Amino acid sequence: MTYDFHSASSAGQWHLVDEKTTAAGNPFQEATWHAIKGDNGVYRQLVYTTDAGALFRLGVRDIAVLGSYRRWALLGEPIAMTPSPVDQAQALTSLMAFAKAQGVDVVDCQFNMARWSTAAVEAALPTEFHEPFGTYLVDLTAGEDTLKRGFSSNHKRQLKQAVKAGLSVRRTVEIEPLMSLLSAVYGLTGRKAPFSEAYLSRLLSMDAQSMVTVTVEQGESIEMVLLVPHDDHRGYFLHGAARPGGVRGAAVLGHFEAMRSLMEREVPAYDLGGARPWHEDKRLQGIAEFKRRFGGAFEAVSRFQVPITRKGRLIHRTLPKLGQRLRS
Repeated sequence: MTYDFHSASSAGQWHLVDEKTTAAGNPFQEATWHAIKGDNGVYRQLVYTTDAGALFRLGVRDIAVLGSYRRWALLGEPIAMTPSPVDQAQALTSLMAFAKAQGVDVVDCQFNMARWSTAAVEAALPTEFHEPFGTYLVDLTAGEDTLKRGFSSNHKRQLKQAVKAGLSVRRTVEIEPLMSLLSAVYGLTGRKAPFSEAYLSRLLSMDAQSMVTVTVEQGESIEMVLLVPHDDHRGYFLHGAARPGGVRGAAVLGHFEAMRSLMEREVPAYDLGGARPWHEDKRLQGIAEFKRRFGGAFEAVSRFQVPITRKGRLIHRTLPKLGQRLRS
């Protein structure tokens, strides 16, 4: 199948700008985040402008392989630079046309914290190029009492059990217990933790003004850790782990403390990260159910990977193993 992307509107245009420009309004689309991740490729920033000026911006990893294959890995969704909301469908359609004009072979957005709405992606891309994802978004604007009332009866009970068990919380995280808990959690699935100690150490060195950290402990036993970067719009549950077989309610207490910290910083929402309640994997279903019980609304977003040149289609369809190697 051949699919040609054309800009849906002549009202505006994407531009590449100085790569040192900071993307306001999202922690994952700044040059600093690219340095923290340590991924291959070059950080780029795109800005969409019209006659009225710049409307939104987008961070991109520009990856070249063997001098002939080029991929843009999007670091998230377009971030508005004005009070007007972003038309994501139009932004995505015009982005594909711009990427093709720039000699890009594949555009993808696989990041768990990216928030391209499913409706926009379905309007802009053929079905074969995207997959549904999602998150639960908890409203923090109504205060702590209202927040707790929104929890499921199960989570309310676990929160009380955690307090009764004498668990305490502090708003710091150390690298060694974080690595230990992640290794224990991923070890249950027979896998190594996918996050390097170097990356997590860099993440913990982020400006404390843009990162909420929480440790839940009982005496000297670390029961739960959370790392939650945030902007002015939402806090994002990025990494965390609870001790397997640990004190019941530790995970609920940890998330509740993260929400309290965000409320103190006047962040209006808590984004619980990836959730796929429809997935056949029982573990992923369980994770989604745990997040749902905090009472937040489900936000439907989608991932996508789009070959936009003949070379891109060849690598990612005819030679999927080679495509997987080039994507890593």
